[in-house]
Amino acid sequence: TPKPPPPFSFSKGGLPLERPRTASGAEGGARTHVARPVPAAVKERRWQAMQERERQRKERLREQARVLKGQSRLPPRMEERAREEEAKEREAAAQRAASAAESEAASAAAAFRMRPIPAEVRMPMWEQMQLEEAGRAERISREAARLARRSKLPPRMQEEAESRSRERRAREERERIKADAEKDLTFTPMIRPLPASTSKPAGFRPKPPKPPPPPQPFELLTDAIKDPGGKGTLPAPAEKERVLRDMARDELVLPERRWPYLSTRAPVQPKAPPPAVAVPPPPTTTSTELRRAALEMDKLKRQIEEERTAQA
Repeated sequence: TPKPPPPFSFSKGGLPLERPRTASGAEGGARTHVARPVPAAVKERRWQAMQERERQRKERLREQARVLKGQSRLPPRMEERAREEEAKEREAAAQRAASAAESEAASAAAAFRMRPIPAEVRMPMWEQMQLEEAGRAERISREAARLARRSKLPPRMQEEAESRSRERRAREERERIKADAEKDLTFTPMIRPLPASTSKPAGFRPKPPKPPPPPQPFELLTDAIKDPGGKGTLPAPAEKERVLRDMARDELVLPERRWPYLSTRAPVQPKAPPPAVAVPPPPTTTSTELRRAALEMDKLKRQIEEERTAQA
């Protein structure tokens, strides 16, 4: 029978508080190291065993999947697609093998094979681009001319532009006529040098200019104005009055001749005011009538109180 453990004690806890010291430790000598034996699990190849078991498991699953794939049947469309993919893979493998064989043969023979010149090199692409650009420029010019024909300026600016164009055309026509008339005038006169006798002598002095004539007073010829009767040499008082009356009338009646409008300088006479229009009274409401009645009642009460006070 197993031996029961000793009872628990709060003082010692059932375990010794201090380790028993050996004689060598008590005397101060070094402890002897005792190596523990290496566990047997360290020497075992557990990781390699785990790897081998995982590989065997995957191989079993792969074999089972292969067996199940051979037993199971896909739908007709999927089977046809799988067969096409297998055929494509076989063709691709055959092409790769053929290309590898050709490359090996070519490398063994080391013969130079020129690649064919691409068709784009021989195409006249630059000439075609030039033709397209010329056609585009022509279309742009036609569209600009059409828009210029359809465009219009404001009336004043349009009239000014037309007058300018007419002047330009007239000037060009004059120049053309002048050029046609002068094209046959090819004679160039020969200018001979002046003879020595016409040259100025050494002591030549020009004559001083003549002084301008003295200014003459301006004659107004007011004596020629005569009265309608033709009597006397000076304007008559009636003629002066007539001229002054005409000047005053011109000051009042003559229209203004400056931009932007024509107006008379005569004083504007005031106009009579328009006749008065009777304004209808504003519409009344119930609240207005009640307020008016209350005011009249208060006024009547005050009058009665005043009368009573006066009698008393």
